[in-house]
Amino acid sequence: KKVLLFFGMIKRIKGLEILLEALAKVKDPDILLVIAGKTWEDDFSIYQDIIDKHDLNQYCIIRNQYIPSEDVNHYFSVADLVVLPYRRISQSGVLMMAVSYQKAVLCSDLEPFKEVVVDSKTGFLFKSENVDSLAENITFIFNDEALLKKVSIDGFNLINTQYNWIAIGELLKNVYKSM
Repeated sequence: KKVLLFFGMIKRIKGLEILLEALAKVKDPDILLVIAGKTWEDDFSIYQDIIDKHDLNQYCIIRNQYIPSEDVNHYFSVADLVVLPYRRISQSGVLMMAVSYQKAVLCSDLEPFKEVVVDSKTGFLFKSENVDSLAENITFIFNDEALLKKVSIDGFNLINTQYNWIAIGELLKNVYKSM
Protein backbone atom coordinates (compact mmCIF):
# COMPACT_ATOMS: atom_id res chain seq x y z
CA LYS A 1 0.00 0.00 0.00
CA LYS A 2 0.95 3.62 -0.52
CA VAL A 3 0.42 5.40 2.79
CA LEU A 4 -0.84 8.94 3.24
CA LEU A 5 -0.39 10.36 6.72
CA PHE A 6 -2.48 13.07 8.36
CA PHE A 7 -0.72 13.70 11.65
CA GLY A 8 -1.33 15.98 14.61
CA MET A 9 -4.16 17.67 16.37
CA ILE A 10 -7.39 17.30 14.42
CA LYS A 11 -9.19 20.61 14.11
CA ARG A 12 -11.27 22.32 11.42
CA ILE A 13 -8.52 24.65 10.22
CA LYS A 14 -6.34 21.64 9.37
CA GLY A 15 -8.74 20.49 6.63
CA LEU A 16 -9.07 16.76 7.28
CA GLU A 17 -12.47 16.81 5.61
CA ILE A 18 -10.82 18.17 2.43
CA LEU A 19 -8.42 15.23 2.46
CA LEU A 20 -11.24 12.74 3.04
CA GLU A 21 -13.26 14.17 0.14
CA ALA A 22 -10.15 13.98 -2.07
CA LEU A 23 -9.56 10.38 -0.98
CA ALA A 24 -13.13 9.60 -2.04
CA LYS A 25 -12.30 10.88 -5.52
CA VAL A 26 -9.05 8.92 -5.73
CA LYS A 27 -10.41 5.69 -4.15
CA ASP A 28 -7.37 3.67 -5.12
CA PRO A 29 -7.23 0.26 -3.39
CA ASP A 30 -3.44 0.68 -3.12
CA ILE A 31 -3.74 3.90 -1.10
CA LEU A 32 -4.26 3.94 2.65
CA LEU A 33 -4.82 7.03 4.79
CA VAL A 34 -3.51 6.97 8.35
CA ILE A 35 -5.13 9.60 10.56
CA ALA A 36 -3.12 9.99 13.77
CA GLY A 37 -4.00 12.62 16.33
CA LYS A 38 -6.52 13.76 18.87
CA THR A 39 -9.61 15.73 17.94
CA TRP A 40 -9.56 19.25 19.38
CA GLU A 41 -12.72 21.35 19.88
CA ASP A 42 -14.63 19.12 17.46
CA ASP A 43 -16.18 15.71 17.52
CA PHE A 44 -14.61 13.11 15.22
CA SER A 45 -18.13 12.28 14.01
CA ILE A 46 -17.78 15.13 11.48
CA TYR A 47 -15.01 13.16 9.80
CA GLN A 48 -16.53 9.74 10.40
CA ASP A 49 -19.67 10.91 8.59
CA ILE A 50 -17.58 11.69 5.50
CA ILE A 51 -15.80 8.34 5.77
CA ASP A 52 -19.14 6.53 6.03
CA LYS A 53 -20.80 8.59 3.28
CA HIS A 54 -18.06 7.66 0.79
CA ASP A 55 -17.47 4.13 2.12
CA LEU A 56 -13.84 4.92 2.97
CA ASN A 57 -13.43 2.72 6.06
CA GLN A 58 -11.30 0.23 4.14
CA TYR A 59 -9.01 3.09 3.03
CA CYS A 60 -8.45 4.54 6.51
CA ILE A 61 -6.67 3.66 9.71
CA ILE A 62 -7.81 6.01 12.45
CA ARG A 63 -5.92 6.68 15.67
CA ASN A 64 -8.04 9.47 17.14
CA GLN A 65 -5.94 9.86 20.27
CA TYR A 66 -2.93 11.64 21.67
CA ILE A 67 0.19 10.17 20.07
CA PRO A 68 2.97 9.75 22.67
CA SER A 69 6.43 10.99 21.65
CA GLU A 70 7.82 7.46 21.65
CA ASP A 71 5.27 6.42 18.98
CA VAL A 72 5.67 9.36 16.58
CA ASN A 73 8.48 7.75 14.60
CA HIS A 74 6.29 4.69 13.89
CA TYR A 75 3.73 6.81 12.08
CA PHE A 76 6.26 8.72 10.01
CA SER A 77 8.25 5.59 9.17
CA VAL A 78 5.24 3.96 7.43
CA ALA A 79 4.21 7.11 5.54
CA ASP A 80 4.98 7.61 1.87
CA LEU A 81 3.46 11.09 1.79
CA VAL A 82 2.43 13.43 4.62
CA VAL A 83 -0.60 15.55 3.72
CA LEU A 84 -1.23 18.98 5.26
CA PRO A 85 -4.52 20.23 3.74
CA TYR A 86 -4.70 23.22 6.09
CA ARG A 87 -7.07 26.14 5.60
CA ARG A 88 -4.93 28.53 7.69
CA ILE A 89 -1.49 28.31 9.20
CA SER A 90 1.19 30.48 10.72
CA GLN A 91 3.77 27.70 11.05
CA SER A 92 3.77 23.91 11.09
CA GLY A 93 5.69 21.58 13.33
CA VAL A 94 4.22 18.67 11.38
CA LEU A 95 5.78 19.99 8.15
CA MET A 96 9.23 20.26 9.70
CA MET A 97 8.89 16.90 11.43
CA ALA A 98 7.79 15.14 8.24
CA VAL A 99 10.65 16.54 6.20
CA SER A 100 13.14 15.73 8.97
CA TYR A 101 11.96 12.10 8.67
CA GLN A 102 12.75 12.39 4.95
CA LYS A 103 9.09 12.20 3.98
CA ALA A 104 7.60 14.16 1.12
CA VAL A 105 4.83 16.57 2.02
CA LEU A 106 1.74 17.65 0.12
CA CYS A 107 0.53 21.00 1.45
CA SER A 108 -2.07 23.64 0.77
CA ASP A 109 -0.55 26.49 -1.22
CA LEU A 110 -0.66 28.85 1.77
CA GLU A 111 2.15 31.39 2.10
CA PRO A 112 3.72 29.90 5.26
CA PHE A 113 4.04 26.54 3.49
CA LYS A 114 5.43 28.19 0.36
CA GLU A 115 8.27 29.63 2.45
CA VAL A 116 9.60 26.07 2.80
CA VAL A 117 7.97 24.04 0.03
CA VAL A 118 8.88 24.60 -3.60
CA ASP A 119 6.36 22.59 -5.61
CA SER A 120 7.78 19.34 -7.00
CA LYS A 121 11.20 20.20 -5.58
CA THR A 122 11.14 20.25 -1.76
CA GLY A 123 7.53 19.14 -1.41
CA PHE A 124 4.25 19.38 -3.26
CA LEU A 125 1.54 22.05 -3.22
CA PHE A 126 -2.13 21.92 -4.13
CA LYS A 127 -4.69 24.69 -4.39
CA SER A 128 -5.92 25.41 -0.86
CA GLU A 129 -9.38 24.04 -0.01
CA ASN A 130 -9.70 22.54 -3.51
CA VAL A 131 -10.66 18.86 -3.27
CA ASP A 132 -10.04 18.22 -6.99
CA SER A 133 -6.57 19.76 -6.86
CA LEU A 134 -5.69 17.63 -3.84
CA ALA A 135 -7.02 14.43 -5.46
CA GLU A 136 -5.17 15.14 -8.70
CA ASN A 137 -1.93 15.76 -6.81
CA ILE A 138 -2.21 12.53 -4.81
CA THR A 139 -2.66 10.57 -8.05
CA PHE A 140 0.16 12.45 -9.81
CA ILE A 141 2.61 11.96 -6.94
CA PHE A 142 1.93 8.25 -6.50
CA ASN A 143 2.28 7.71 -10.26
CA ASP A 144 5.84 9.08 -10.21
CA GLU A 145 7.81 7.18 -7.58
CA ALA A 146 11.14 8.61 -8.78
CA LEU A 147 9.88 12.17 -8.27
CA LEU A 148 8.44 11.26 -4.86
CA LYS A 149 11.81 9.89 -3.75
CA LYS A 150 13.74 12.89 -5.15
CA VAL A 151 11.41 15.38 -3.43
CA SER A 152 11.76 13.48 -0.14
CA ILE A 153 15.55 13.72 -0.34
CA ASP A 154 15.62 17.35 -1.49
CA GLY A 155 13.21 18.41 1.27
CA PHE A 156 15.36 16.62 3.85
CA ASN A 157 18.49 18.33 2.51
CA LEU A 158 16.78 21.73 2.69
CA ILE A 159 15.87 21.20 6.34
CA ASN A 160 19.39 20.06 7.18
CA THR A 161 21.00 23.10 5.56
CA GLN A 162 18.67 26.10 5.85
CA TYR A 163 16.55 25.12 8.83
CA ASN A 164 18.97 23.31 11.12
CA TRP A 165 19.57 24.59 14.66
CA ILE A 166 22.89 26.22 13.77
CA ALA A 167 21.35 28.20 10.90
CA ILE A 168 18.37 29.21 13.03
CA GLY A 169 20.71 30.24 15.86
CA GLU A 170 22.70 32.44 13.47
CA LEU A 171 19.51 34.12 12.25
CA LEU A 172 18.38 34.73 15.81
CA LYS A 173 21.80 36.08 16.78
CA ASN A 174 21.68 38.52 13.85
CA VAL A 175 18.22 39.73 14.92
CA TYR A 176 19.51 40.43 18.43
CA LYS A 177 22.59 42.23 17.08
CA SER A 178 20.40 44.47 14.90
CA MET A 179 18.43 45.72 17.89
